[in-house]
Amino acid sequence: MKKINNYFASLFLVIAMPLSAAFAQDSFSSATSANTDLLAAVGAMRMSHLDLTVYIPAAIESQIVRTDYENQSIFSLKTGNEAAAFLFSVTKVTGDQWMKTKDQLEGCTIIENKDGFITFAQKTDVKKIKGAADVQYQQVLAQVDAMIRSIGVR
Repeated sequence: MKKINNYFASLFLVIAMPLSAAFAQDSFSSATSANTDLLAAVGAMRMSHLDLTVYIPAAIESQIVRTDYENQSIFSLKTGNEAAAFLFSVTKVTGDQWMKTKDQLEGCTIIENKDGFITFAQKTDVKKIKGAADVQYQQVLAQVDAMIRSIGVR
């Protein structure tokens, strides 16, 4: 159940971050058109894109899948024909969002706290996966902490 709650908390952050940033803009004027408001909201969402670097060892680089969203990047392991196995994510939220959700999140490491935004990494708590891909998973899982420590925010 905790895994589901963590997933929903992360999903909430992916969706809520761009929306709250857009709606929190004081620059919205009642005299402007809806189109101008929409453009301002899109601009606010663009600000939340993650611009980060992560060192992934060359030996496993081709096995890692990075999926980018507005304020989150998810790193997973390709496991052949099965679904990719989540390894860790990097998420950027406002300080207010962090305060509301930090107690629901496990395995988090704060990467950066700057300009009212918190960027953090959340590591998987899955220790073993089913099937033959577990050997590969164990080898990559042993390197996840080093990958998280290498994260740089530009």
